Amino acid sequence: MALRSIGEVATTLVGEYLASRLGVINPRTLPALRTRAIRLGVWWRVSPLRRGLLDSVIFFIRRGGVVKSPGLLAAIRQAALEVLTLILSRRLTLVAYLIGLRLLGRVRQLVDGVRAVVALGIMWLNTPNWYRPDITP
Repeated sequence: MALRSIGEVATTLVGEYLASRLGVINPRTLPALRTRAIRLGVWWRVSPLRRGLLDSVIFFIRRGGVVKSPGLLAAIRQAALEVLTLILSRRLTLVAYLIGLRLLGRVRQLVDGVRAVVALGIMWLNTPNWYRPDITP
């Protein structure tokens, strides 16, 4: 069992969660996503290639262009997924919820609700690394 930092665990969990739930990205929402990432300070942590892709698509859309290529839409989805992962991995409640779900596994009927799952995740986050159970599947 390799000890990983909380940031790595959070990024991995949020990335998996978003990849399974995120549908098609509308390119018209990219300017708002970019603005939010800049405001939260995570824009510069996105890989330069994906940043450039998002900037060029935003510029293309502002000039009246329409993105139709399935390959380009898939690349935009991957870039947006990276940005959203960095944004949402800063949300303690979401990270605690995902950790709580991972700890519970298949015995979710024992938990009263979302608050109990978040509480379980926060307890895991507050546990020292030495005593912390592994949550990888």
